[in-house]
Amino acid sequence: MTYNLLADSLAFNNRYLYNHCRRQHLDYGYRGQLLLREILARRLSLYCFQELDLRDYEELFNPAMSRAGYTGFFIKRTGTDKADGVYAVAIKGVEFRHNTFAERENVGIVALLDIKDGPRCRRVCIATTHVLFNPKRGLIKMAQLRYLLNVAEATVAAQDEHVPTSKHSRTRG
Repeated sequence: MTYNLLADSLAFNNRYLYNHCRRQHLDYGYRGQLLLREILARRLSLYCFQELDLRDYEELFNPAMSRAGYTGFFIKRTGTDKADGVYAVAIKGVEFRHNTFAERENVGIVALLDIKDGPRCRRVCIATTHVLFNPKRGLIKMAQLRYLLNVAEATVAAQDEHVPTSKHSRTRG
């Protein structure tokens, strides 16, 4: 599951985007507990979160997710005035091998997960990022996604020589 949590710092600094919301509903003391209750009720094996403030990661999310048996890691978005980042967590029995990146006030995590299934182990590549929010900057979003895909490809290639990394390969759905 991937989830944009709307970081408290971003809600506060961009209040005009949320004029339709009651102030108490934007308060992270209220929202954070509701989000955690909803997230933990799902009992999924893997979560990727975007827009989580470092303070809320340290004081609320990481302790609660750890108590529920999850392990993971957080990376803060670059920029001196940025408080938020991305957080990837998985249930016990899943081993993380990860790359993180931070480029021009953005951040991402690419992780290889070794999922134990009895005597076998399956490797899965996951990625999470928070791209620029600006409807007029579509090309920047595309460049950020391309960068994420390049990091994912390099991460997979570095871990398994037998994974095809041809730039011409296509996935058919």
